[in-house]
Amino acid sequence: MTKYIIATLLVLSVAANSFAEPIGVAFLKIPNGAAEISLGMSGVSHTRGSSAAYWNPARVGIGGSSLGLQFFRSLGDGRGTFGTGTVETTWGGLSVYLFDLGIDGFEARNEPGPPAATFTVHFSVLALGASIKLPWQSRIGIAAKGYLDDFYGNTESSFPVFDAGYAWSSEQWSVGTAVANFSVGKTKQSQLPTTLRAGVSRKDRLGDYSLQDIAEYSVVRNLKGVGHIALEGGYRDRFFLRGGAAISGDYVRPTFGLGVEGGPYRIDAAIALYDEALGSTWRIGLGYGI
Repeated sequence: MTKYIIATLLVLSVAANSFAEPIGVAFLKIPNGAAEISLGMSGVSHTRGSSAAYWNPARVGIGGSSLGLQFFRSLGDGRGTFGTGTVETTWGGLSVYLFDLGIDGFEARNEPGPPAATFTVHFSVLALGASIKLPWQSRIGIAAKGYLDDFYGNTESSFPVFDAGYAWSSEQWSVGTAVANFSVGKTKQSQLPTTLRAGVSRKDRLGDYSLQDIAEYSVVRNLKGVGHIALEGGYRDRFFLRGGAAISGDYVRPTFGLGVEGGPYRIDAAIALYDEALGSTWRIGLGYGI
């Protein structure tokens, strides 16, 4: 087991050392997953099912095979979708996701008053992820993704960009760490918002009720780190009430949400106030367990 952990830490170390100021493709920082958004924009330690490939590819396959489709909208004109598919395997799991965001009528301004011009902004990300089970309830995972960025008429695309992660879990505790948005090829690292995430969560049960506590931390090089705290209360693993916050030295961003599961179906709803990337947003997620 030791050699696997060392290998994972080496990958994380290389990516961390390649940090650079995120001056381009900042949309890669936009979080995904309605349940995770409602939990303080956290997920590296606890995410399950279809959103795992985004938060921590080491957790792909945990929670079984599933399909997911999520919709979100900012209070402006931004609209997006996040479609996912995950397959649990005997050795880990496989996952694919497509993230797509379009903003029509984006306004260009040099000063207050009428806009100088309006244009369309469009971002897309396609990713493939996989996890591998290790001894002692551990996993490692990696995701490769490509993006298309159409901003102000300038189009840019690149493949591959990588995420990598490590996860450990027991019946009660879960720990995860991941690095997102790093490259080892032709993509200019200075354009990528390389991000480190780490966290721990604990889930306690009392009869039909459950309570999950979450504490995570994320940081983008040359930006202030962000703490993520959240609570999730559950009833019979069918009804969930969620709340949390993303906290830095400059802001506190509250999040709230609900979840309902019945048979193979799952519905999640979230509201994030003052989301850095999108402004205040609401999200709806629909899931189906295969």
